[in-house]
Amino acid sequence: MRKSKLGIVLCAALLAAACGSGGADGGDTAQATGLPATIKVGVPLDLSGAAGIAGVGTSERDGVRLAAKEINDTGFLGESKIELVEIDTKADKQEAVQAVLKLAAEQIDAVVGFTLTPSFLAAAPQLQQNGIPTMAVGLSSAGVTEVGDYMFRLYPDMANVMPPADKEFAETFTGLK
Repeated sequence: MRKSKLGIVLCAALLAAACGSGGADGGDTAQATGLPATIKVGVPLDLSGAAGIAGVGTSERDGVRLAAKEINDTGFLGESKIELVEIDTKADKQEAVQAVLKLAAEQIDAVVGFTLTPSFLAAAPQLQQNGIPTMAVGLSSAGVTEVGDYMFRLYPDMANVMPPADKEFAETFTGLK
């Protein structure tokens, strides 16, 4: 249950930071919610591999770093601080699975990351099985939240957003058929 509560708080904090809510007063948040002094967040992203994908992963990493810094600097989580544990998944499903296994072994509290949906879908069942709340930062394909109740997403499923007439665009955009 602690991880569920922590995941919800973390997701809310990251969304608030990403939306530029600035000036959030964390006050007694850490004490009131029973959060640990350090919250370890795994960040599996494609930082190498295909140049186009690595560029996206690097931008996502920069965004996660900025959000964590803003959360820590504003005291949004009270006295608790976010510590990022970054791992390069190299645009490879097997690397993503290995990264998740390593993060679980390090007893991280949550995961924020994943650049590619196929890597997420290969690795996320391990996160779900370990009860690790996970926020997919840039995945817009089907199946992300269907992995389980510990899975969250920032973007909607584009297949549900696009009208049926734009099926070809949705398939091209998401990479799934």
